[in-house]
Amino acid sequence: MLDPQHVAEHEVHVLELDGAVIGWHRVTFHGMRAELEDLWVEPAYIGRGHGRRLFEDAVTVARGGGADRLDWDAEPYAQGFYEAMGGVEIGRTPSVVVPGRTLPRMRLRLDPPPAGPGSPITPPQGTRKR
Repeated sequence: MLDPQHVAEHEVHVLELDGAVIGWHRVTFHGMRAELEDLWVEPAYIGRGHGRRLFEDAVTVARGGGADRLDWDAEPYAQGFYEAMGGVEIGRTPSVVVPGRTLPRMRLRLDPPPAGPGSPITPPQGTRKR
């Protein structure tokens, strides 16, 4: 779950449908590396393209912040989704919740944002910062 302290300390992007929050993501920056700290879609809305929209927005945020890569620890059941988004497994991270469990450590290399007129980065329709 999303901790209120995380919202106070970091930019959180939410996806709303009919006024209800159905998902969110949070990206932090560590030099040239961005970290996808959270990407969550309410279970009833999984499989409808909302995860893709959130992930694409997270990539936009990471690029806009000057990162050359986006890293994250994936839920093992979501690894296929992240691979479909272009992520590759670069290692394993021990779970802090389940002893003996490891999480896929994923990475997406980022191209620099396009330069020049007419190339501002804007979040996809339906997402906004909170």
